[in-house]
Amino acid sequence: MGFTLAKMYQAKDPISVRDFCVDKGLRIDHFWGLANHFFSPLTVPGTGKMLVDRSVLKAINLADKDDFRTLSISDNSNDGITLKKVVIVDDPLCVTPGFETDTNAAYLISLSDPRWFHWNRGTPITKNYNLRTDFDGSLVTSTLNAGVAWPWQTMLNDLWPTGLGTA
Repeated sequence: MGFTLAKMYQAKDPISVRDFCVDKGLRIDHFWGLANHFFSPLTVPGTGKMLVDRSVLKAINLADKDDFRTLSISDNSNDGITLKKVVIVDDPLCVTPGFETDTNAAYLISLSDPRWFHWNRGTPITKNYNLRTDFDGSLVTSTLNAGVAWPWQTMLNDLWPTGLGTA
């Protein structure tokens, strides 16, 4: 099965990585059976893991955890699927330790779909409601609802999605 991240970075073959680790006496339990899969149920964020080379980690911007990437999954039986928005959610885990300059070192990265932002971190608030100025305490017009202060229930409904239960 083929995994491609950001339309250009191929996943490493987990069998060859396993064989390398076994030959060197390294653990395989932290990646074997986990690598190169993605599970996306309806009720929780889709998550998966992918084995990549160190060279891939250098090529993509890991500092930006909010950077959406595509993930293509294919096999020999069909055209496959492409997830247009996945994010890397944890620090990469090196499964074949070696020298810093080894661009072929294998790393396990954790991926998730955008629902992870809501599930794991909560939804960032990007709205302003009923703000007052420092100068005279009057309400800032751009934070009002058509010139009138927002009612509490409307603000609560905006900030607490129904999918999270009752407030």
